[in-house]
Formats: sequence, C-alpha cells, structure tokens
Amino acid sequence: MGDYLKTGSVNYDLEILKKKPEKKLSFDKQNLYLQGYGRQWGEKLVYSVGLAYGSGLILGGGCGLLSGIVKGGKTKKLFLNSVLNSTSAIGPNVANQMASLTMIYYALNNFVKLFTKNDEVYNSSIAGFFAGCVYKSSSNYKIMGSYSILSSAAFSLIDYGFKKGYI
Repeated sequence: MGDYLKTGSVNYDLEILKKKPEKKLSFDKQNLYLQGYGRQWGEKLVYSVGLAYGSGLILGGGCGLLSGIVKGGKTKKLFLNSVLNSTSAIGPNVANQMASLTMIYYALNNFVKLFTKNDEVYNSSIAGFFAGCVYKSSSNYKIMGSYSILSSAAFSLIDYGFKKGYI
C-alpha cells in the first residue's frame, strides 16, 4: 500500500471498507433470560414495586389531604397551602416506605421459596415478617415488631387476594 499523501488519492478497494456478513442474534427465550428466572422475575418485581409506590402515593396523599383539611387556615390561600403541604409531605413518605418494603419482601419471598421448594401458604407471611424486620432493623424492637406483624398481615392478605383472583 502506497503513501496516500504522495499520490493524492484514496484506494477504495481496501479490505476494511468491504462489508462483511453480520451474524444474526437469536432472540429466543433461552438466550434472553437467566436460567431458572424467566421473564416473570423482573416483571413481577417492577410491577409490585410500582404498584406499591402508586398505592402508597394515593393512600398517603389521601391521609395528607385529610390532615390538611383538619389543620385548615384562616384564608382560602392558607387553607390551600395547608392542604398542599400536608399532601406533599405525607404522600411520598408513605409511597417510599411501601415500595421499599415491597422490594425487600419480593427478594425475601424468593429466598423463602428456595427453602420450601414450593409455593406454600405461609411463604408470604414469613417473607412479610422478615421484610418488616429488615426494613426497621435500625429501630427499637417495638417499632420493628409492629412493622413485621403489619407487613406480614398485609402481604399475606395481598397474596391471598392474588391466589383467589380478587386482585
């Protein structure tokens, strides 16, 4: 190959410029997903956390709305400010707690299923209890116990609703 600066031209017949046949990727289910997890693993996690966050935002926003109405204000502007402040303070807080608990629950539920080897009735109760323990592990035992019991009951109820087709 000669020096292109001396000749003033470019050789268009270079090997690097020739188009080579590309290998086509096969997008079947065996190549797309991790072995044993399938498509459902990530979808369930995203769906559950998103649903918990949205539900928490609506529930917390409703509680904040009621709290703002109870606090009130002397003028319409102060009343509206009170309602908006309460709604925006309580709603995202409840939503973050519910989404975090759901993510911990989902991970622990899969961990519990490894040991029980099947879908037992009490898996959601155990995973919900431990999710509450992990979520409030830095708090005192009374708060940790209440979160554990409430999350165990809530996740058991939700699991029961899904299994019976109510949800």
